[in-house]
Amino acid sequence: MTRMMGKPNSEDAEVIAQVVRNVRTLRRVRNISQEKLAQLCEVSVGAIAGFEQGQVRTSFFMVIRIARALGVDLATLLKPDLLNSRFPRQMRVM
Repeated sequence: MTRMMGKPNSEDAEVIAQVVRNVRTLRRVRNISQEKLAQLCEVSVGAIAGFEQGQVRTSFFMVIRIARALGVDLATLLKPDLLNSRFPRQMRVM
């Protein structure tokens, strides 16, 4: 049975949380403020802040915009443990 939009199950929630962590990590490593990312994505700062805090659900279209603004593909945003696997030690953000 196909589930319609609604509250995410635990597996969905983990994928969403991983994307949020990767967006925040990439934004910080690239030294892009939430304000600049919002400008690049043509959305409000509140939309970016809410997304990063897990308070705002966003569209797939918005995730595509964020990926492009950060210079990565969608697959990168889905990677687990992106911080430890992609960046040199000196660039890691704690």
